[in-house]
This record gives sequence, C-alpha cells and structure tokens, in this order.
Amino acid sequence: MRKLTDMAGRTVELPDKIDKIYAPSPYASTLLMSLCPEKLCGLFFPIEEYQKSFLNPCLFDLPVIGKVTEFEAIKKANPDVILIWGEKANPIHPKSEKALAEIGIPHVYACCDELVDLRDYPTIYRFLGEILGIEERAEQLAVYCEETLKNAEELVNSVHPQARPRVYYSEGKEGTQTEYSHSLHAHLLNLIGDVNVHRGNLVGHPGMEQLTQDQILAYNPEVIIVWQKEAYEKIISKGCIATTPQCSALQPLQSLRDSSPTICGGAGERSETEGADCEAIGWGQISAVKNNRVYLIPVEPFSYFDRPPCFMRILGLKWLLSICYPKNYKKNFEDEKAKFLKLFFCF
Repeated sequence: MRKLTDMAGRTVELPDKIDKIYAPSPYASTLLMSLCPEKLCGLFFPIEEYQKSFLNPCLFDLPVIGKVTEFEAIKKANPDVILIWGEKANPIHPKSEKALAEIGIPHVYACCDELVDLRDYPTIYRFLGEILGIEERAEQLAVYCEETLKNAEELVNSVHPQARPRVYYSEGKEGTQTEYSHSLHAHLLNLIGDVNVHRGNLVGHPGMEQLTQDQILAYNPEVIIVWQKEAYEKIISKGCIATTPQCSALQPLQSLRDSSPTICGGAGERSETEGADCEAIGWGQISAVKNNRVYLIPVEPFSYFDRPPCFMRILGLKWLLSICYPKNYKKNFEDEKAKFLKLFFCF
C-alpha cells in the first residue's frame, strides 16, 4: 500500500498497483476512457452504437453503474479505487462521502474549477497518471491540452475584442434556449474571447434559459452553434422562431466584454410552447443565418461543446476557433481532428 495526497488535499491510502477504477460522473468517466479504458470496470452511461467506432472495445461489455449509491453493482465490479470529480472551491461531497464509507473502497478526488474548466485538465491528467502508474501516457495528453489552450489564448489575444464574433449557443428543439455567459455549459465561449451574446450568471445546474424573439433579434449573432439537429434544420431553413413572452425577462444589451454581468437566472429546461400568445419571426433576419455561419455541434464520440462537458472540448476548442476566426486560424481543422482522435482514442 502507498499514501498520497489527492486534489482535494486528502491523504489517501491506495494499493501499489491499480488495475480497476470506477468513476460515478460523466466528467471523470469520459476522461478515463481517453486515458486508460482498459482500467475502467464500470460505465456511468451506456455506450451508443455511433460511438463504438471511436472507443476501445474493452468498454463495450462493462456494466453501467450510474450512481455511487449502487452498492451491490460497485462491489461486483470491484474497483481498486473510485474517482470522484470535485469542484475546486468546495471539492468534498458529503453525500458521496457517506456512501463511499459504506462501500469501503478507497476514493480520490480530481478537482476542476466550476467542474468544467479545461485549464485544469493537464493537472488532472498528470494526477491520474501518477495514481494509475501510467505517467507517460498521461503526460502526452496533458501536454496536448496545454499546447491547445496556449495556442487558443494567443489566437484570441491577437484579435481586438470588438472584432471578435458575437456567438449564440442554441439549445432546445426550437433553438430558442441558451446559456448565460457565466454558465458551466458555455465555458468554451469564454475561452475563445468571451463572445457569448447572452450575458449573466447561471444559478442552478440545468441552464437552458428560454429566450424571447425580441432577445434573439436584438442579439443578432454573427455565429450560431446548435446543440440539436432538429433546431439546426429549422434555423438553416430560415423558418420561424416560435417563442413565448412568458419566459425569462428581457435583459438590456450589454457589452460582450462586460466582466461583471448583473443578470442572473437558472430557469432550467421549460416548454417552448408554454403560453397561448406566441409570435413568430424568421431566422433569416439574423446575421449568422444570412451569412451561412450556423453550425451543428459535432458529437462523435462525445459532444465537442457540452452535455457532457468533457475532454472532447479540447478538440471542440479548435473547432470553435476554426469557425469563429477563419481568417486567423491557420491550421487545417480536419488534420487537427485526425491527430486528436489518434492520440486520445488509439491505444
């Protein structure tokens, strides 16, 4: 046995060699798929058919264990250690601690600012490399993350703030839900220049704020990235925006570079047909649609942007730079994608 300090500052005693690990969160489970799929002994969610061509076949027959409270399933999987994903400011989960005490299997925390900050991923990869005895593999992924983040920062800093595109993150079947600029679900838009048109702070985890037609028209984004295919097809067909006035209150237009937004909310997902008096306008009036700058977010094998906000956002960062700064992004994105997939998925 050996003692080490995890990212929450806890002293933990672990086996000298770890062959099996389980992670009860999408953040940690997906990251382990990129780092050491052969050591995973359970999945947080089932693998879909379209994902299989990317992922290591050793994952396909693993049990799905969605909660740390599924004691019998975890004991049957028999991990040497359990990986808990924590928020840097307040990493310890009291409920998880209680459940883990009953299981009797050692656990460690990997901590990330606001749960999703990509800038913490190099440290997390290195931490897990040390724990799992795969330092060389972890260092490769950590260095790739660092170089991607550095290159992104340099590109964004080379563009004047007022020349950066205004971006709308479209969610929901109608495309009229979105995330505040300070939402964990829109983290990448901060990394590419704080370009989110919807200003404010997320209160509550779900997000997906419902907008009115006036808000969307007033924002008039230059780029739209779309979460759902159904909404993407409606937007590019230049059809109608069907929204209801009975949603989040109109907010004043603010500078995209406002570092102290005052609008707060956290309505979560709501029906886009709620209310009787709906008005319709055309997506074709919006700059992004007029200029063919509407993009469906890639999701193979996991989303490049959000839900789950996982390590695939490292590639998503390159994708966003290529579509938002086409004159400044000098690399061929398809070549970059091939390199990423080879490094993170070919074992």
